[in-house]
Amino acid sequence: MKRLTTLAAGTSGVLTAIYEDKNMYLDKVDLNTEGASITEFTLYNVAYDAARNVGTAEKVTNGGFDADASWTKNASWTISTGAARHASGAGVGALEQDCSVVANEVYKLVFTLDYTSGTSLIPSVGGVTLTTRAVDGTFTEYFRASDTTALKFTPTDNLVATIDNVSLKKLGDASDIAYGPVNSAMEYNTRSINFDPPLHISKGVLGTVVGSSSTADIYIA
Repeated sequence: MKRLTTLAAGTSGVLTAIYEDKNMYLDKVDLNTEGASITEFTLYNVAYDAARNVGTAEKVTNGGFDADASWTKNASWTISTGAARHASGAGVGALEQDCSVVANEVYKLVFTLDYTSGTSLIPSVGGVTLTTRAVDGTFTEYFRASDTTALKFTPTDNLVATIDNVSLKKLGDASDIAYGPVNSAMEYNTRSINFDPPLHISKGVLGTVVGSSSTADIYIA
């Protein structure tokens, strides 16, 4: 058994990581905090085959901001020269679009932020508040929607930044593998899940541990 990675504790007790390995066997998930417990463990396998590949259906319209259309700007934003722009003092209204997300489905959000100054930008979608950003970069986040709320980018009033290349895509249903305490193929205790036999997974997996704020070690056979 070999430790593959350690997942950092996330908000609301959710731990996430992306694995990039063409062929591996998951052996064990082990929390690092005494008394912590796992209530759910879920893998979202996004393998290469077209039926399960992320990217088959784009949920965002005009994600490249090629036109001043499809987005609700709430007076805080402008769209010009291929980007959405926010100036200091423009207000805290969100840049938003209804992307028809569905509760309990898993999505991949990608966007590019060209940050100049100000406090931060907060993306949210499907009832989930994602990571606050205040640096340049192209950011990727995976999440499970809790409701149908629109995609929103909410700025602080003093933010000077542009957003571009926004993409939101759903992970394929056929690839979802969910585990709970009633699964007879797995052994549960207060801190560990043992896969017996080890679970074969392929490239591109989002693993989520629910029910603890502890970090977690992931082991492969």
